[in-house]
Amino acid sequence: MLNQRLIPTYEHAGFELLSADLQRGVGQPVLGGLFQRAELKETYLALDRLCADDDNCRLYPMPQVREWVRAAVSRDPAKIVSAIRADKLEPSTVVWVLITNVLDRELSCGEHHVYRGMLSMSGTPLLSLWDLATRKLTDAGFHTEEEAAKDRAYIREQIKRAG
Repeated sequence: MLNQRLIPTYEHAGFELLSADLQRGVGQPVLGGLFQRAELKETYLALDRLCADDDNCRLYPMPQVREWVRAAVSRDPAKIVSAIRADKLEPSTVVWVLITNVLDRELSCGEHHVYRGMLSMSGTPLLSLWDLATRKLTDAGFHTEEEAAKDRAYIREQIKRAG
């Protein structure tokens, strides 16, 4: 429901392995991304700018979110290129969509819950970041306020079920 058609997400069960691989450099572009498509470079730059913002670094777990988003991009780069070329999305908008996708997965899995329906200290800032990303997507015209309200109700329902 949350923009799943556009941007790739990762499978939560295999993420730990993927995360470890990324830290070791496995799966990284050959020659450090020298021959990456311009759209991917722009997406990574938009992500890096977002993560470098002092307000974001203080309020949200940006290093972790950055890793999740980079994993989503590396999983299916063709969809990112298509979103920018064919759908004419700005790289910053693509980053916000990716953030909502990976946070939807994280908030729905129960790993960031104290108990059913109650987010832990690690889950609360993730939900706040998800809300910010949804506002940014509405401001960018990616979706309407009504669609954003449906997404907000959906994520909160997923949080209630998980844990």
